[in-house]
Amino acid sequence: MKLRHLSQLTVAIVAALSTSAFAEQEKTSAKQDAFEKIEVTARKRTESIFESPTAVTSIGENLIDKANMSNLEDIGKYVPNLNITRYGVGNAAHASVFIRGIGLQDHVITTDPGVGVYLDGVYLGRQMGSNLSLPNVERVEVLRGPQGTLYGRNTLGGAVNIITKQPGDDGIVTTTAKVGSRGRLAGDVYFNNSLTDTVSMSASVSYKQRDGVGEAINLANPEKEIGEEQELSGRMALKWQASSDLSFVFSIDGVDNESGQSPYTIELTAPLDPNDPFNGDFPLLTEDMLPSDPDDLATTVAGIESTAYSGWGTSLTADWDINNTYTAKFITSYRSSEYEGGLDDDAVALNLSEFPEEGGADQYSFEIQLNGSFDNMDF
Repeated sequence: MKLRHLSQLTVAIVAALSTSAFAEQEKTSAKQDAFEKIEVTARKRTESIFESPTAVTSIGENLIDKANMSNLEDIGKYVPNLNITRYGVGNAAHASVFIRGIGLQDHVITTDPGVGVYLDGVYLGRQMGSNLSLPNVERVEVLRGPQGTLYGRNTLGGAVNIITKQPGDDGIVTTTAKVGSRGRLAGDVYFNNSLTDTVSMSASVSYKQRDGVGEAINLANPEKEIGEEQELSGRMALKWQASSDLSFVFSIDGVDNESGQSPYTIELTAPLDPNDPFNGDFPLLTEDMLPSDPDDLATTVAGIESTAYSGWGTSLTADWDINNTYTAKFITSYRSSEYEGGLDDDAVALNLSEFPEEGGADQYSFEIQLNGSFDNMDF
């Protein structure tokens, strides 16, 4: 009798342990499935972020919308070790990207940045114009650490991949509108649908504006206040599914941005001494050169009443699944841009150290990728 009761107790314990182990296995599997739903292309192939050995952070469209991220600069507020600043050369379209302290603040044409920025696989060779708006972006991937093996030069600190929504047969039309303080207005329209059985198209148009926070004391009739911004951008993509193994995507995008200059100001920790002609560390500085209104944020470059950036680009991407082992991708693109800006390093209403600047850039790029997948090795 005791043996029978002992056997029943043993069976009950084993069954309970088995049920607990099975439940724990289900939880682990569910967690793994949740990770696998996040796909990245950090290694030039689509894979789960759970499987990627790269230190990568993926910001999806849901977080971009909920956090009200409007441009690339906002991404830097949500990713560890990533810092993105704008207003290089006093221009809002400029983006200085730093990962783990490695990057480039200036945009000198003879020096390349330490972090590469890519738009659908196309390398953006200039920092000016890299602060892109994010109206129809699927996700932004941030790769931390040197990426020279797969991305080439200019990625010592890492890389930032911007992946837009691809054309499909979703039949989607969305519109958004936003209103905020300081005259902030923003809105965009997005369309994605199939045109034929093999051709689909997506398109988006985005507009945003906001008022400034003050005027520069050395500009008589500024076109834009400091911090004021107005931008119109758009993008269109066509996809042709030539066969089940071959597809082509043609895209074209453009942006026109006009904004106020980046302000420079001096913060005095002690009042000026009228008996000191050199005013300590600030020679030639007098009280009348300082703004009486704290919202009038000091000075900018005289002669440049506003900053501007206009640019456009086009690309063609071909994806070919050669067989079950090999896949190939070809990307070619052309981009062109013009800008105007300047820096007032002396921060006073004297022309001591000012750098007005106008420039432009034209870029051609070609890239061929070949991926292979074997039982024990991928390349």
